[in-house]
Amino acid sequence: GGLTDRAATNIKISDHDREIFWLDLVEGNDVPLTGGQTVYVAGDDRFIYVSGEVNSPGKYEFALEEEITILRILARAGGEKPSASDQIRVLLPSGEILPMSLSQIKNEGKDASIEAGSTVLVPKQVIRVTVLGAVNNPGLYTFNLDERHSLSDALARAGGLIDENIVDKIAVQDGKLYSEFSTSVLQRRGDSLSDNSFVYVSSKSSISVTILGEIARPGKYEITGTRPSIATAIAVSGGLDQSVTTLSLVGSDGRVQLIDARKTEELARSYLEDEDTIVALKNYESFITVIGDVKSPGVFSVSEYGDLSLAELLSLAGGLSNFETSGRIFISSAGKTEEVATTPEDFISLARKVVSPGSTIYVPYLEPARVYVFGEVQRPGVVRFYEGMTAIEAVIEAGGPTSYAVLGNALLFQNLEEQPLVLDLDQQKGKPAKGSVPLLPGNIIFVPQSSIVNIKDIMSIVASSLSIVNSAVGIFK
Repeated sequence: GGLTDRAATNIKISDHDREIFWLDLVEGNDVPLTGGQTVYVAGDDRFIYVSGEVNSPGKYEFALEEEITILRILARAGGEKPSASDQIRVLLPSGEILPMSLSQIKNEGKDASIEAGSTVLVPKQVIRVTVLGAVNNPGLYTFNLDERHSLSDALARAGGLIDENIVDKIAVQDGKLYSEFSTSVLQRRGDSLSDNSFVYVSSKSSISVTILGEIARPGKYEITGTRPSIATAIAVSGGLDQSVTTLSLVGSDGRVQLIDARKTEELARSYLEDEDTIVALKNYESFITVIGDVKSPGVFSVSEYGDLSLAELLSLAGGLSNFETSGRIFISSAGKTEEVATTPEDFISLARKVVSPGSTIYVPYLEPARVYVFGEVQRPGVVRFYEGMTAIEAVIEAGGPTSYAVLGNALLFQNLEEQPLVLDLDQQKGKPAKGSVPLLPGNIIFVPQSSIVNIKDIMSIVASSLSIVNSAVGIFK
């Protein structure tokens, strides 16, 4: 009987439910048929399916001469509900999902055309809050509009505070407003947070101090408090042997300071810094101390080992934690400090370098390299950098993308003064992802929730997040 007016140009020919090929009538082709074959002529139906937060979800038909656009579709579906999200999803017949922003479509006056047979999903508007720091389950949390989403609710969703006694302050970046709160006001903070808020719970300042020698419990201690002193560290480690008269305080810069252990007031006024080391010995001339970024810091007896080279002493201390990158070693003796290089090429010179009794060898700690990952990832914040790290790997280290992430439009900031690079990290489209760009320490990755982004707004969000993260104490611990 011929084709109807609504017949599609593609005709499917199959044999016993097994597809053979498609025939495009527009090209004027014809083929011979055999018995048992089926010819199927699909109708060129122009339907759109609408679901989610609209007043009349369902299936809507459009005339052949009518352009199918987002705003026309939503009008057919009775418009959006007040609870509708600005970020909608369009599922194309091919299976590809297109994220779109309703506010941008309306504000820019550019309605978006979509393909017949697509499905438009209008999800509920949600509030996304990132919670990091001294909480039990840091991460990105989502609240529906009809749920309570105050600061207290966000902290509860993150598993609560690890220990209220160690919390210093709670920093909140809510839009353009930055605030700081103490734990005592949490129950009174019922104000709702806005979308993309950032909460960081910082702990009270703590420092890492190593105590060696004639001490009840030598070792490495984390000491919390306001300006902890040598007296505090001695008390934490169980007290000094009464025969110790002099303490050696080695700073993170390798400088050595001798302090009279019998003057308790001086010990109480001698304040410590992070990664300081206290050495308590009866007779310094009988020992050599190796401290800092070695695997087993300790005090080694000259009478037991005899003359020792720098290489031998480092070996006794378990070796360097970061041999290729430590770069230098400080040797302090008789009030003088010598700096020694530690590159692999200089290893022979380390074996020839004999260290005098009473010396202190200090290997500086390295500041860990880092990159930052913000936006639609499970654990936004700081990620430890390693050589050769790529953008995709950094996102994976941050817990991977959320269900709202648009990986095909990720942004790489090499600094906040230049325009970011746009990266395609989406490996779900059957094509190689372009996320293998090698990163450098300090790089920032932002994973958006829309394919259409306002770079100025994103840079503002990144700058605010970066400010809170970098001001946080002990974020790597």
